[in-house]
Amino acid sequence: MDRLGEKDEIILAQATSQFCRCLCLQKSINYVLSDAKDSEIHGWIHEESSLVGRTLSACFSGFRATKYVQHSGPPATAIVSDNSSFGCQSTVASEGLSKEDRRSNVVATHEKMVTCPDCLKVLNFAIPVCNSFPLPYLETKDANGRVLGRTQYVCDMCCAVPKFNVNDAAGTTKYYIRPKTCCCGTCVAFKCGGGGKCRIPYIIRDPKTKEPLSMTNGQDQATITNLWNGLKNECCTNKESYKLSFPQGATAEEKTVLMGSAILLDFTQFEQTSE
Repeated sequence: MDRLGEKDEIILAQATSQFCRCLCLQKSINYVLSDAKDSEIHGWIHEESSLVGRTLSACFSGFRATKYVQHSGPPATAIVSDNSSFGCQSTVASEGLSKEDRRSNVVATHEKMVTCPDCLKVLNFAIPVCNSFPLPYLETKDANGRVLGRTQYVCDMCCAVPKFNVNDAAGTTKYYIRPKTCCCGTCVAFKCGGGGKCRIPYIIRDPKTKEPLSMTNGQDQATITNLWNGLKNECCTNKESYKLSFPQGATAEEKTVLMGSAILLDFTQFEQTSE
């Protein structure tokens, strides 16, 4: 966690293939963490969740109970070799990931219990669910189980725009995450970038003013951005990658909580889509 405090930007990249992810053919999603400047891998994350929960997530986005365990150091062999497209994983963690792997060099966990979904998935359509409680969240803890903070999905009258509150251990809202909007705030404003594909930068904002926060350099905005991941990953494995650009003054603990924010963003907005 201390090493994370030195970083201004981190790449969070999925190691698990997302191709043909449907119903029971949904494996636990694992990630590798690398430096945004030199691509050096310095950590990894594995997911622990039930087969039933992953199966029902095909229709109920963000609903299942899950635990993401964050590790320091090079990823386990089972993580970097998890490229198969099909398979019904009956275990809570990826097959081939030993108990020792799951407990080694743990620095944090990001977890949630069963909640209401943020939306219902019907074929390729998503129907927001805003009149339900509780909505999806991820609670971040350190290796000793001490709560560091919590990222909470937020739903208001503009239910088509995903929003998140990022709270510290005391429950004080430190950051507010929301993309740019159009149509009087009712729709997400897309940004077209690499590969000719439109992306949505999720801007980390001041929770009171809702104004974007800047990075340490004072120029670029602090964001969580879904990246173009290369032709093979975009077309064949559907693996997602995110660049976390941390806000100026963020502590190591706050950056760890924002790591959970990026995972929750993928969990609710991108996990069950083919884009």
